[in-house]
Amino acid sequence: MAEEDDRLFRLATWTISEILQKKSGGQVIDRIFMSSVLHDLQKLKFESSLDQKQLAGAAIIVSARVVLPRLSLNEKAEVCQFYKEGLFLLTTFEGLPDFRWKTIEPLFHMYLEAIPQCETAIMARDFFNMLVWILEKLAISPTVCEDLYSFRSCITIGRVFHNVLEIMGKPNLDLILRKTAVNFLSRIIRQCPPGGAPAVSLFVSGLLGGLTRIMTQKTTNASVITDLLAIFKNAVLLTFSNGAEKFDETKINLEDYPTEMHYVFKNQNEEWKEARAGHIKHYLEKLLALFVIHRNDGVRFEMCEAVIEIQEQCGEVIREELYGILLSMHMHLKYDDFEKFRKISEHCLALVDSKRIRDDFFYKQLDLQITRLPVETRSGNGNRSLSVLAALLDGLGPNIRLMCTSGSQTMELLLRSLADSIEINLKQLMIIGDVPLNSVSEAMQRYKLMHNINSSQVECVCEMLARHGGIEIIAMVQQLIKSESPKKQSTYHVLLGHLLGALNPENIPSDDPIVVMLAEYMIKETNRSCLIRILDDSKPHTTDNEMDVDMIIESLSLINLALCMRFTKKNANRTHISTECLCTILIQTNSKVWIVQEAAAFSLKVIAVDSNQAVTDLISMYSSHILNRVSVACSSSINYHLAPVLMIAYLQNGQVSYQFDVIKVIVEKMLYALDTNKQKYTYSLLRALNEFMFALNKDYPDHQPLPPMGDPEEDQKDRPTPQHILVEKILLRTKHMLSTDHLPVQLLCLELLKGGLELLKHYDDMLLPMIHQNWAGLMTIAGRKDPNSFVLMLDVVVFMAELSGDFVHNKILKELYPLVEANYRELMSRGLSKNTPSYESAKKTIKSIPRLIVYSKMSEEDAKKTYYTLLDESDVVYSPLTIYRDAEKYKMDQYFESGKISFS
Repeated sequence: MAEEDDRLFRLATWTISEILQKKSGGQVIDRIFMSSVLHDLQKLKFESSLDQKQLAGAAIIVSARVVLPRLSLNEKAEVCQFYKEGLFLLTTFEGLPDFRWKTIEPLFHMYLEAIPQCETAIMARDFFNMLVWILEKLAISPTVCEDLYSFRSCITIGRVFHNVLEIMGKPNLDLILRKTAVNFLSRIIRQCPPGGAPAVSLFVSGLLGGLTRIMTQKTTNASVITDLLAIFKNAVLLTFSNGAEKFDETKINLEDYPTEMHYVFKNQNEEWKEARAGHIKHYLEKLLALFVIHRNDGVRFEMCEAVIEIQEQCGEVIREELYGILLSMHMHLKYDDFEKFRKISEHCLALVDSKRIRDDFFYKQLDLQITRLPVETRSGNGNRSLSVLAALLDGLGPNIRLMCTSGSQTMELLLRSLADSIEINLKQLMIIGDVPLNSVSEAMQRYKLMHNINSSQVECVCEMLARHGGIEIIAMVQQLIKSESPKKQSTYHVLLGHLLGALNPENIPSDDPIVVMLAEYMIKETNRSCLIRILDDSKPHTTDNEMDVDMIIESLSLINLALCMRFTKKNANRTHISTECLCTILIQTNSKVWIVQEAAAFSLKVIAVDSNQAVTDLISMYSSHILNRVSVACSSSINYHLAPVLMIAYLQNGQVSYQFDVIKVIVEKMLYALDTNKQKYTYSLLRALNEFMFALNKDYPDHQPLPPMGDPEEDQKDRPTPQHILVEKILLRTKHMLSTDHLPVQLLCLELLKGGLELLKHYDDMLLPMIHQNWAGLMTIAGRKDPNSFVLMLDVVVFMAELSGDFVHNKILKELYPLVEANYRELMSRGLSKNTPSYESAKKTIKSIPRLIVYSKMSEEDAKKTYYTLLDESDVVYSPLTIYRDAEKYKMDQYFESGKISFS
């Protein structure tokens, strides 16, 4: 070798010699010295040949055996880069004669053992990086790599595991340092050749235990956990997979190995081999308890992948040890939010090929979940527990039907546990949107649950119960409802609603006694619990806004009743049951409790949709049966109060024209009741008559009289229709009630009068007499000056004037004006505030004056002497009504000038 070619080698050997001399002289190896050496190395390595680099690198590596033991920790840190340069100069260890692991071992061991002593994280990371560089060279040096993973060198593997786990076990260390240590450990496992698995297996149990201990620390970072799980999996697969080379003590000659290795070899006995699967199971169970529900999806996914791959690739060693873990993963992940975890769940179940083990596991876990569910719910884990419960029920499958049929105590305890866990949040019932309900699921979600339980989780559990338990589970719920308190009954109704919604009517015989009994029971209980809030001849009953349990039961009962009707389509007793259901639901469409009214409306929609009809068509189809119930109730001394309520509900959802003759008879019965019942249920009867009047005008708009009979040339009058005659009867029998002292009744009579005049407007022979006969009652109302009824009275008088013209001219001018003037001046003398009845009464008076003048064909002279004076006066003090009065006065001035006016 020429002298100019060995400069790199001579620089390396000189540096080693200089370090040894400095240490012999008691000097410290400082950064200045090493920086100068490294600078020269960097310069020469680009000018040197490959052989020169190999030779210089080997010299540097071999010197570690002599140099490093003499250096302090800080000096090792200073020369660390020097040895890295030596590794960089080596392309591979394979090209050097007699270069084995024992050559590189001193360098590796010195820095490995120095890591726990490092005072700073930066120093420790540098040392780890040195070790990683060595591993990188080993990756391309198969012979030396196999030497590392042989039994002669396996003590190094043990030291690596020990030191890295010691670093990882210190939670206060730098996160980057911990990740560097994890990366180093991961390379140690990944780079192990297949033949090195027996050597690694000598220490794998301690490695797995250490990894488990570190991962279960609360301070361990999620990304670190993910990496450690991958190391755990790879270590198990390396040493226990079906094709891995296993440790065989018969091939070991203890005399060939150091004394410290004898104990390690002897410990790998048959007892250890039998227990190794149990150790893996124990570690995985600890990890599963924390990570299968971990908030980080990466951790969860790595955990699942580890268990699945270990089971698939280590079946000969693991056998059935992990079946429980696989089934546990299945029950936790089956209803996960993410599709990839749901697929993993199915994969886990498929790996457990023993039906006996599956059933035993699901039965034991079901008993455990039944006990824990109420506690878990109140601790905020209810949603997760319910999803686990649904997975268990689905896993048991047909066994659920068997337990329901036999009246199993387990199923009863399950239903009771659900009832104890689920509680409707009454306060949140008011916090709902006004979006129309389109499905049973949406309706049930309106009933918010306590403890942040999601209604969809309850629905999922009920779906599994319905799918596998069939109609028998309904029978069990029905039995439990009867013996529970109202609060628990509301919970059972929630369960019943979800169960009925999940059942498929096509799979259940229509003559099933459970179906019929349930429908009859629901009708009876709903009629009992859904109280009819009607008071005798009094103000309409109003309820508090605050919800109570009884209201919840009423609303849920109506929904469940509608769902019951889906199962009676082909039943011979269908008409009776369906009519009872419809009547019960219809009655509650007028409930004063908004949640009950909403539930009743939705129930009608459910029945109509299930019958492929509109609600109106559905009611029309059952109209004869419903109206028969109304007619019978009208004649009943016990259930008479049902008649007007059911009649109102029918008229709101059906059509008068479809059954006019029948309704006519019912109306006449109600009129008779008004005459003879001594004001009992007067308000309810008037509400029914008023609803009938509204429906009549809706079905017979612009109703015309019949043409005259006989010779058309003769001057004959038009004939009244049956509708005209019936309306006239109503107005004649209610006119005296305009004078009542009860404001609710008075307001209803005013609405009734206006509706009757609307239908009679094209038949003057009845219209004008009705105006005349009801006028006295209107004047009584005007004289009382009640602002609530005064507004509606003016509406009726204006409407009379519009229909009859100058027929009411004198009445409006001479009888009404003094009363209107007195009331108006009295109101204006007060300090009126907006949005009060008095303010609305004065405002209505102002806006009605032009209409009264124009419709009654009042002359300008009469108008300016009477009503116009109310608009012409100027307020001394500005009033909120001034703008309205000025606008109406302007209209009248224009009318008097041009004779034209328009009312918007």
